[in-house]
Amino acid sequence: MEKIVAKNLQKIYANGQGIKSLSFSIGSGEFIGVLGHSGAGKTTLMRLLCGAVFPTSGSLCVMGQDMSTVTRTELIGLRRRIATVYQNFNVVPSLSVAHNVLLGKLGSSSLLTTLRSLLWLRSAETKKIAGLLYQLGIEEKFYERCQELSGGQQQRVAVARALFSDAEIVLADEPIASVDPATAGLILKLFFELKNSGRTVIMNLHQVSNAVQYCTRLIALENGELAYDGVPTEFTESEAYYRLIGKKSLALTGEEIYG
Repeated sequence: MEKIVAKNLQKIYANGQGIKSLSFSIGSGEFIGVLGHSGAGKTTLMRLLCGAVFPTSGSLCVMGQDMSTVTRTELIGLRRRIATVYQNFNVVPSLSVAHNVLLGKLGSSSLLTTLRSLLWLRSAETKKIAGLLYQLGIEEKFYERCQELSGGQQQRVAVARALFSDAEIVLADEPIASVDPATAGLILKLFFELKNSGRTVIMNLHQVSNAVQYCTRLIALENGELAYDGVPTEFTESEAYYRLIGKKSLALTGEEIYG
């Protein structure tokens, strides 16, 4: 089942940067890694998919909703079905780690249920949140306020929040940029497991080795256009790989596309 369909999708900003023309479709249970240098259009694509910005031309359909004609009410409903992990974490500093994770289900619960949960966590919620924090190596931070955490720890809270949600699509913009390599592997494994439940994961990444190891499909962007769309293991043999990697030095930990 197709979750996302783009046809000649464009998003042009005043400075000319953005998405020039993209056509692709993404189905249920895919783990898509998006690669490209800074300015290639990775973040713009994420913003288009969650309805933070809208197409300049072409078409984008997300879970049956035309993003060019979506109403405010329809967009609110659509965002309840999408979880997003941002580069700047977007945690609530004054709330505890547990309550920040709980906010992952904010869109799928009633206001009354959400308010009740913020005052009193049910045992099932506590158990699930504690399990996620344990997997991410910050179980001891359960009751701490997010403002007391390091940047890497806040990133893990943001990841736990996305994993805790019942979202059909999970968008992650460089979710492992602020963590150590061991934690990065844990996070990627957790996202990989989401696809087994039929959820779709789309993740901006900068290291090719991680993308090839964990993703089921790669999309590489270059100057706002599609440079590669296909099997991860074939990417390293493609012309796009040599063009993109050749523009920057290789990282010591593997081929890396900076951006």
